[in-house]
This record gives sequence, structure tokens and C-alpha cells, in this order.
Amino acid sequence: MTRAATAVVAVLAACGGASGGGAGAGGGSLANRSPEPVRACPAATATFVAHFDQHAQRWLLPLRGDPLDAIDVTVPAYATLDAATAQAARLPPPPATLWMDGGDGSWCKATPAAVYRSLWNDGPVGFEYGVELDTACRAPNLLAKENDVRVAVAAPTPPAGCRVDTAETAVSMRTVEWNQSNNTFVGPADVPPPKGLAAAWSAPRQACTGSCLTLWAVDAITSRGKPAVWSIVQTWVTPDGTDLCQSQADGAYAMAVAEPSGDVARIGATGGSAGEVEQGVDEDPFSVLSDDGGARVVVTTVEGAYTTYEAARPGSGARHVQFGFPNEEDFAGRHQLGPYCGP
Repeated sequence: MTRAATAVVAVLAACGGASGGGAGAGGGSLANRSPEPVRACPAATATFVAHFDQHAQRWLLPLRGDPLDAIDVTVPAYATLDAATAQAARLPPPPATLWMDGGDGSWCKATPAAVYRSLWNDGPVGFEYGVELDTACRAPNLLAKENDVRVAVAAPTPPAGCRVDTAETAVSMRTVEWNQSNNTFVGPADVPPPKGLAAAWSAPRQACTGSCLTLWAVDAITSRGKPAVWSIVQTWVTPDGTDLCQSQADGAYAMAVAEPSGDVARIGATGGSAGEVEQGVDEDPFSVLSDDGGARVVVTTVEGAYTTYEAARPGSGARHVQFGFPNEEDFAGRHQLGPYCGP
């Protein structure tokens, strides 16, 4: 597995007399404004991530993880729990009703069933706990590489008017084609940095001058025709012509969201200046939930964890769930653009 209040603003028009501040000629009336669109998407606190499990052959809603120092080799990789064991796991209560993104613009109903426990042991050892979902949602075609992760929202009825976008496209790229076998490389194209992302753009800890190369790769999830959330990878590298694996490199990774005002703001603590984050294990943008009022919720994921954010208040996550324990070696070379020479 690759491991992701309704408010109506009424505008009151002032109606003055024939003279003075009325709506007649020469008057200074309030501008006519359309009501703010009614919010169709649930809040970030009501947004979850479900995944399809091959052991169980069903959709699961992870709720938390429990790291372990060691594990008995007889413990099954996957099991449902009896009532007493489930109660001892002290899981947060799941929503009574969920609606999962069907991947085609539809929503399908899912309800919590048995509590499960799943073993992670490819790297750090730990248990994933959550609930199985009773649902008619179609299983992903894993042979066709369909995504086995879905957004799910807690709501009594399907969130009509709320849509989920997950496709990420390249926005701007200035990269190098490295050939470590003979210590050569093809330099980057002379392209300017993308506009409008200054609030999320990082600076190197040391000036990048001389033979130092400034590199970046920017992708975005587009929602309703506009970029809604960006992932920004930056690397500053001074190539070593005799051994590329000895090149000096610095890097930064950030995510940013388009606020309703049109401004761009970092989301979460992932950004920071160069070197402030443990690159490679950070979350990536996974999906954007939007309605007629624009982007409402942003979901970011990494294997074994996810965070949800209100697009209008992106400073900190509304919901963060850490449920798995991936092998960090699987993330080697991620979120960096310098020559990769192994973990």
C-alpha cells in the first residue's frame, strides 16, 4: 500500500431615501455582492483516509498505531479482535457513517464493522489498529495500479457538491540528469522560478554561488481549474567532478496551499528553511476537497500516516493520524534532486 459548518453569508443592502446615501443616482450605496456559496464539503476534522488491505480483502479505516520493541513471530499479520481485546486497544471512536470517494466523482457509503489489528514489520515493528468497513465501494484494481487509498468523510448523507481531486501535475522543473557511473551530468535548463510561491520558497543555508546549482521541482493538485496545493522540492548542489557521490548538497521541502484570499501559505510544519525537516519522510499532497466556494480541505499523506487541513486555515493540521511504521530506507532519495548514491 502506498501509504491520505455550513455557513451562509447574507448581504444586507442599505436602502436610503431619494437624497443622500441611497441607491439612486449620485448615492453611495453598498456594492451588490453575491452570497458566499454554501459549504458542501465536511470539515477537515471530519475527513479521514481509508485504505484497501490485501490480507483482509476489504477497505479499512486506520485509527492509530502502536510501536513495539519486538514481536512474537507467531503473531498473525492481520486479525480481527474480540470485544475485550478491542476495548483494551483504546481506539478513538470511529464515525457512525462514512462516505468514501469512489474515484469517479461518486461517493459510496461505508460503516464501521469489526476492529482489526495489522502487523508492520518491514522496518520498525508495530501494530496498526482500526475498523473494517462494510461497504459496496469497489475494490481497487491493483494490477492496473489503481490507488488503494481513498478519502472518506463523516456525514449522515453523501456530500453532494463536494468533489475530490488527487491528480498531481508538474508546474515547474529545473533538474539535472546525473550519471554517477562516469561522473558526468547534463546541466539544468535556464528557467525562472515559478511565480506566486515566494511564501513557500526556501533559501539555502549558505549562498549558492560559483559552480553551485540551484534546482527545484514543483508539482500541484489542480481543483476546479486552479492549482490548490503545491509540493516544492529544492536542492542546492555543488557537483564533485571526480566523484558525484561526494558532491555537496543542501535541500528543503515544503507544501503550500492557495488560501481563499488568493495568497499562498505553507501548510504544516513540513516546510521550514533548508535543512529544518527530515527530508524524505515528510507527507505529500494527496487530495483536495472542494465545492463552489473553492478548496475546503487538503489531505496530505505518507506511508503509515496522514494529515487533514482546512484550506482557509492551513497553519496546522486539523487531524493527524500516525498508524503505520514504514522502513525509512524506502524513502531514500525522496525529496532531493542531487545525485543519488544509495541510502
